[in-house]
Amino acid sequence: MTDDTAAFQNVMNQYANTGKVIFIDAGSYILTDTITIPPGAKIVGECWAQLVATGFKFNDANNPRPLLRVGATGSTGSMEIQDLLFTSKGETAGLVVVEWNIKGNNLGSAAMWGRNFCNCHICDHLLI
Repeated sequence: MTDDTAAFQNVMNQYANTGKVIFIDAGSYILTDTITIPPGAKIVGECWAQLVATGFKFNDANNPRPLLRVGATGSTGSMEIQDLLFTSKGETAGLVVVEWNIKGNNLGSAAMWGRNFCNCHICDHLLI
């Protein structure tokens, strides 16, 4: 029920390039605007924590908007994202789930993956 957008963006800005893992506890997190993930982020979800796109900013099919923007256009660096579920709630005709802009600075250094068969997944509806 709580809009977690500002809190998520603050955490990404504060910890993305520190070498620390950003751990997202199990649960569903309501996001009403794009979250930009800077290069250097290491993000791990617990039990497929759900990032849920909802609200009017994701509803305009003529002006698509990403839920996650991974790096800025043309950025290079490292990025690790694992064990998350990306989904939506309500009308989201303009939703782009992930906009991937980062090029790895080394082979395999920028990836969305999982361990023990727990990968990142995109679902077309909220799973609660």
